[in-house]
Amino acid sequence: MSKKTQAIISDLDGVLLDSKNAFYIAVHDFFKQHALVVPTYDEAISRIHKMSLRSFLLSLLPSNLKNPRFVKIAIKVIDSSYTHFFLPKFATAIPGSTEFISTLRTKGTKTAIITNGTSSMLNAYLQRFGVNVDIALSADDAPLKPNPEGTLMALTTLNVDPDKTLFCGDSTTDMLTSKAAGIKTTVGVLSGVGTRTELEKAGADFVVERVDCLKYILKKS
Repeated sequence: MSKKTQAIISDLDGVLLDSKNAFYIAVHDFFKQHALVVPTYDEAISRIHKMSLRSFLLSLLPSNLKNPRFVKIAIKVIDSSYTHFFLPKFATAIPGSTEFISTLRTKGTKTAIITNGTSSMLNAYLQRFGVNVDIALSADDAPLKPNPEGTLMALTTLNVDPDKTLFCGDSTTDMLTSKAAGIKTTVGVLSGVGTRTELEKAGADFVVERVDCLKYILKKS
């Protein structure tokens, strides 16, 4: 690792926020209200970290409802119910994550969040848990990961060297994003969807239990 870590770029869900239950309940509620076959928990969670909410719905809705009008309504309803009701009630911050972000900012380390979630989902997290970062990008701001454009945008905005930046994520998508952006150090966390084997195979330089474990790695930088 570089001698001085200037910035940490992080995924949101599974790294800073445990949103799986909240998201699934929002999806379950919508499908049930519309008399649709409700996807299982595993079906829903295994998909969402890889795609946009729109693509997620298209992968689950019956063919007769895959029209733009219904999908647009579904996105709006699920996004709204998740951000205004289910996230505040059922989502929790990953233990130690909020304090870790605060400590980084106190020490002058720049911080960014890049998520494939919507801007309202991202903003609901920031407001609910009082998290402040230098830049936060959603699927409404940049192409979905593993496209590195959002990460490159963050590096430019933060004015930091990729060799002195650490990218932290919980999925193979995050590992691929980091490598595509040329970031020197990629860290996988086990608090989300990825296993140690999956994360290491996708290019993780380190794998830790939770994001706040990075404080031990940073002590060596």
